[in-house]
Amino acid sequence: MNNRNIIKHLFWIWLILLLFLNVLPINLGFGSDGQQLSGQKVFALRLDYLLHSLTFLPFAGIWLLGKRQGVRWFERNEALKFSLIVFLAAIGFELLQRFTTWRTFNWVDMAYNVIGAACSIVVIALSTLLTGECPEE
Repeated sequence: MNNRNIIKHLFWIWLILLLFLNVLPINLGFGSDGQQLSGQKVFALRLDYLLHSLTFLPFAGIWLLGKRQGVRWFERNEALKFSLIVFLAAIGFELLQRFTTWRTFNWVDMAYNVIGAACSIVVIALSTLLTGECPEE
């Protein structure tokens, strides 16, 4: 398997991993006292919210690594389509929790998912602009 295929697989593996993390009944205790992630704070920000944003940042790295290796994600409008998948995943994965009995939907979690996705999309857009790969009108 060549590097391009590995990077494409990495994208899908990360996307599926995030899906599982968002819908499986996971109750992560944190610390020796078993305190939940929602009770932990980093710079006055709840750790679980920070983690929601951070989980979508690897998509920027996967995009950059893929472009460096010459990966063609889609035939046309690849930056737009890649970004759309990331954005829809940020919204959709949290929305899926509305349909489970073991997870709780939270608008704030979704907002932090979108913040992380937006950061990745900014990196994708900047890399596209800087490399001159913008779609022609």
